[in-house]
This record gives sequence, C-alpha cells and structure tokens, in this order.
Amino acid sequence: MLKAYDDQLQALKEKLGDQTNKEISFVRFMADKSRIYYTDSFSGVIFDALGFKRVHAQADLFKDNSKLGKLAIDLGKEAIPQMDGDVIFYFTYMPTGDDSALATEQEWTQDPLWKNLTAVQEGDAHKVDDVIWNTAGGILAANIMLDQVEEFFVK
Repeated sequence: MLKAYDDQLQALKEKLGDQTNKEISFVRFMADKSRIYYTDSFSGVIFDALGFKRVHAQADLFKDNSKLGKLAIDLGKEAIPQMDGDVIFYFTYMPTGDDSALATEQEWTQDPLWKNLTAVQEGDAHKVDDVIWNTAGGILAANIMLDQVEEFFVK
C-alpha cells in the first residue's frame, strides 16, 4: 500500500509541474474558533511531499506563537488576512451529532475580511472534507486526498 501511495504521489508530482509554486493555506473551522494548519498537519505533510509552497507570511506565526508547534495555531477573526494564499483549502470539524462548527464556518466565510482574500475573490478557496484532509491520518485518506488534489490542479 505504501509503494502504491508513493507511486501515486510521484506521478501526481510530475503532472502538477509548476503548479507547486503556488502558496497553499489550510484553515479549519471548529465550534467557536478557527485555526491555520501548517507543515506538521496531515494535509501539510502531503502537500510538502508534493512540493507545494506554504504561505510565506504564515511562517512567522509559527516561530514562537503556536502552542501546537508547526501543526496549527488558533486565531481570531482579525487574523483572517493571514489565511490568504494562492489557494485556500478549508475544512470544518464536526464530531458525530455536533454541527456547531458550521456556524463558525458560516460566520467567518461571510465576514468581509474573508471575502477580500485573494484566493476567495479568484475562486481558489475550496471546502474539503475534514475527515479526509485532517482527522483520518491514514493511507486510505492520503490516497483519496491525492485524487482530490489532482482534480483541483490538473485540468
């Protein structure tokens, strides 16, 4: 399974070409808070392996400010501009039977600061499945994620 994943990753990397020069941002909405996910997150590791860049300005956030290392950092709405990138992928944490994070997602994505993000204005903010892109963390989710990355970037 790992060899098949590695083969799929390498094949996708070749198909992506210079698309990997884009700066990628990952945002997670949760009940009453939001996070930027960084290089040590599940999706961050996969995008790093594909050769994508991370939003340069976000590196400063993770130097001294994150209690979670380079996994994620909690932010208030005033920090929405720091979520911008060439492409934003966002996911919403919804444990079984609890959809309260949808209110956070709705509130933040309707905020004028969110609507002013370059990626949002250019149609490059994409809602993806939290389970696949964040919480599952296994080989099956990684393979599904690679398929979805190909759908987003390889036309």
